Amino acid sequence: MTTGTISIIEQLTDQPKVIREARIEAAARSQAHDRAVEELRSNKATLMQTVTSKVDPTTGKPEFTNDAARHAAVEAGQSPMLVAAVDQSHQASVEASITLQYEQDVFSSLRAIARLADSGD
Repeated sequence: MTTGTISIIEQLTDQPKVIREARIEAAARSQAHDRAVEELRSNKATLMQTVTSKVDPTTGKPEFTNDAARHAAVEAGQSPMLVAAVDQSHQASVEASITLQYEQDVFSSLRAIARLADSGD
């Protein structure tokens, strides 16, 4: 066996562990994103209740009379940090998924190279 073949075999042996770790990381990042989204939804629901219940003190009527105005008030009341956390968790989740796909592709490539090397012997 050549040094190159031994290197490929070593990489093939290590790659399943790398893939498992990438899979765990991708799942963790996805769960973190799901939690951030749920927190944002909960925050929006709370804000919507607050906005909907606001009453104009001079008229005694609802302060926001249409749905668009209520939604605009909710969006304006969103915590920028919470929105940024959702964006960041999404980005991290996507990056972890890409890394997982890359590691799986590396493994497939290594297997193909090993088959070619084996058929050449």
